[in-house]
Amino acid sequence: MSRIKKAFTENIGLKLLSVVSALILWLVIVNSYDPVMTKNFTLNVTMLNGDVFNERNKVYEVVDGTTTDIQVRGKTSIVNDLKVTDFKATADISKLSPTMHASINVVCTKSNEVEITFTGGSNLVTVVLEDLVKSQFKVSVDYSGTAMEGYYVGSSKATPNLIEVSGAESVVNKIASVRVEVNIDGATETFSTIEEPIAYDTDGNEISGESLSFSVGEVSIATNVFPTKEIPVTVVTTGIPYTGYEVGDIAYEPQTITVAGETAKLAAVESIQIPVDVSTRITDLEAEIPIQDYLPEEIYLTGTDTGVNVRISIVRLQTKELVIPRDLIELRNTDTEHYTYTFPDGALITVRLNGRDEDLKDISAVSLAPYIDASGIVGEGEYSMSIGFGVDGLSATIENTPIVQLRVTRIVTDTTEDE
Repeated sequence: MSRIKKAFTENIGLKLLSVVSALILWLVIVNSYDPVMTKNFTLNVTMLNGDVFNERNKVYEVVDGTTTDIQVRGKTSIVNDLKVTDFKATADISKLSPTMHASINVVCTKSNEVEITFTGGSNLVTVVLEDLVKSQFKVSVDYSGTAMEGYYVGSSKATPNLIEVSGAESVVNKIASVRVEVNIDGATETFSTIEEPIAYDTDGNEISGESLSFSVGEVSIATNVFPTKEIPVTVVTTGIPYTGYEVGDIAYEPQTITVAGETAKLAAVESIQIPVDVSTRITDLEAEIPIQDYLPEEIYLTGTDTGVNVRISIVRLQTKELVIPRDLIELRNTDTEHYTYTFPDGALITVRLNGRDEDLKDISAVSLAPYIDASGIVGEGEYSMSIGFGVDGLSATIENTPIVQLRVTRIVTDTTEDE
């Protein structure tokens, strides 16, 4: 017994020193192979129990604290493998302080052998409570991408086409539109998709918030895609300008347009005609006329030109009088074997022409080719005859029909035989 006691008590100082040295050496070895390290993370904070305010017709909106910064300290073998998804940051909104704050709680779901500290300053979420409001918005459709060349994206139908949005009053009041985006890249036929509605403000910025919710989370969109076709445009005038005026040059653009529609209906459209009323006008007419108004139903105009720009000149007509010499008047359908035809009246025969200066200057009594048709004359006598004009493609208007007296006399033959 004394021998055993002696073994424990003899050189006790050296033995204690050995134990301490061994412990230190073990710690050095452990820390050399698996030292302590730190790693920083930014986490999204999940709000809990926010529905407790619904009973009071209130909603909360987080104004600060949607994310939090932390530092994790622990062994390298543990910390080095940690990812953002290995942490859970939450704030229980039902436990708001009088100053409208809730504490952020962070836990590591992968290991409990790490030390977590907040590095971003406050570990609090700041919220405000507002009245819960609801409002309905029409669903609008935006497009991304481009349809295949030769095809046109027509209308899209959203189902439902109205969505109720609820949330904090200040957030809902910012909403200018609720929209869905449809990818039409390379489209060649009508198709349907399911899209998520998104709220936007007047500047086109997306609006989001913890309190914001839609009556439906998905919208069905049916998008029409049609083949296209290029067709000519013709502008025609209707009505008559004021007396003494006529339509001059007609200029318009575009002269061709591209339209789209279902294949069978598109094949039936070869051109469009746009009428312009010039009734009683005395001045030039300029107008932009909507093209779609003159397209058949379910035929759609593509491109940026939505109207035809038209300029129609109204020209004031000039008057020209010509004297028709009687020897220029051709007698047609006469019976010269039995009758003679003469003009007993010596009054001047005049014709009045209306037209443009450039057209009137080249017209003469000869070029008018005046004539009288005697086919209706029966027997001798004096007849009031209308003068016709045999000119073709006259570029002026004959204002009056000249009347001339024509005397028809029977030819007397001597039937007495010489004895």
